[in-house]
Amino acid sequence: MHPPADAPRPSPRGALSIAFPLRTGKGSPSPGAACGGRRDGYDRDVSRPPRPTVVHDLRLAGRPVRLRAVVEPERLLDEIDPAEFAADERMPYWATLWPSSLVLARVLLDADAGRPFRLRRGERAIELGTGLGLVGIAAALAGAFVCLTDYVEESLDHAAANARLNGLREGFDFETRLLDWRLAAVPEPFDVALGSDLLYEARNVEPVLSALDRVLSPGTGRALIADPQRPAAPAFEAEARRRGFALDRQLFDPEAGAGGRAVAVYRIGPGGKDD
Repeated sequence: MHPPADAPRPSPRGALSIAFPLRTGKGSPSPGAACGGRRDGYDRDVSRPPRPTVVHDLRLAGRPVRLRAVVEPERLLDEIDPAEFAADERMPYWATLWPSSLVLARVLLDADAGRPFRLRRGERAIELGTGLGLVGIAAALAGAFVCLTDYVEESLDHAAANARLNGLREGFDFETRLLDWRLAAVPEPFDVALGSDLLYEARNVEPVLSALDRVLSPGTGRALIADPQRPAAPAFEAEARRRGFALDRQLFDPEAGAGGRAVAVYRIGPGGKDD
């Protein structure tokens, strides 16, 4: 599957090839062990060929954010492991900068976006399916300590590098963990869960909501989920309410140049509470 036509195109500052160093997590202080105190998979001796990348210079809610992304991410389709695809239909979605992530990142950084979408300084947040890391980076810049998760190691390499590109410190502002949100299990619950464009298939509705049940603090945790009004959205809303979540939805225009329809940002919390 190729990225949709409305995915934003980078404005090259000069493409270059980079290879991310293997990270073992040694020497990084970790407040609260937000990701469980370990980074599954990062002690393995994994080497990858360098990829051409390009830097996006973004301005979200008046704040500059830099994001290094893979040039022509559709080329990663040629690297799909047939066995993995047959078992899980695994696709390199992580390498595309999706309009929903741009919108959610903007909302998190926008002081005028409204209280339901505002992060409190010092909150512990987890991003489900971080991709290139944009949403988690925005959350960290807004004052949260963020656990960036994905089930693709290369995604976490890019996300961590992008966080550092924006002045964030691993172990102080963010951590990473190899995690499949469909099977998410964390040692301690989080105050906030973040996700963008997770409902790309109808079969994801129940796993997304089950993940929120597992990772959020009971009775107080909340989630902010961005979705470009995909066909699965009505079923998601109905199932969330059936499970007892309180759910609010607000539409936001996409970023200039991103194209496509308005993006819905859901604020999901425990039933009967709105703070």
